[in-house]
Amino acid sequence: MRKVTERLRDIQEELVQTWVTHNLYIIGEATRAIASDFPEFKDEHPEIKWIDIIGMRTVLAHRYFDTDPDILWAAVTHDLHELSQSIDAVLENLE
Repeated sequence: MRKVTERLRDIQEELVQTWVTHNLYIIGEATRAIASDFPEFKDEHPEIKWIDIIGMRTVLAHRYFDTDPDILWAAVTHDLHELSQSIDAVLENLE
């Protein structure tokens, strides 16, 4: 029974990590597209960490096996909050 419980926990952790990785990749890809297609918008918003976000996307896309779960967790707990605040400020200024 203990082995089954441990395996289920491992599977859940792996699924969460895969989900987080995939969604961080999507955020990075969207950021890359915005920076590429709208360079003036990128230049107007230096508060967004364009290079860091795109860099994370590059690692996730091309160096998947080098992905450190601790770095992913830091991105989720710190960087996404910061990015969310930046996006909220941009949207507020657009209204």
